[in-house]
Amino acid sequence: MSRRGFTIVEVLATMALMAVVLPVVMRGLSIAQQTASATKHMHQAASLAQSKLNQLATEAQYSTGTSAAGGNQTGDFAPEFPEFHWNSVTTQRDYGLTELDLSVTWLERTQERSIVVSTLYLPAGTTSTSTSSTSGTGTTGTGTTGGGQ
Repeated sequence: MSRRGFTIVEVLATMALMAVVLPVVMRGLSIAQQTASATKHMHQAASLAQSKLNQLATEAQYSTGTSAAGGNQTGDFAPEFPEFHWNSVTTQRDYGLTELDLSVTWLERTQERSIVVSTLYLPAGTTSTSTSSTSGTGTTGTGTTGGGQ
């Protein structure tokens, strides 16, 4: 007469195998979830940084007098994204250009993370001059160019 079912040895072997495999699988899922969260935050920060950088550069580029983004400014992206904060720094560069650096920071798993984006722009009312000449005729012309991002 044969009985159907598992022996105690088979049950113990299965439990030992599960004791080894299950923690590894759970750790893999945990790492995957952390990576997905970090990627999501990085993508959100990059989008917010690009949007704010364009806004600040446009305001500064078309303002008269002093730069609208002049010096250092800080803020956050409330109410939609209050966990993200930004800080901008402007620096004067050669040829009348201004460099605008924007840093976006956020807290992720009790660590501060950040991303930095930069652009150059030519402030309103600033022109750059270029000189060209044609060989043999001695004519020289000058022109002015407006700036963009």
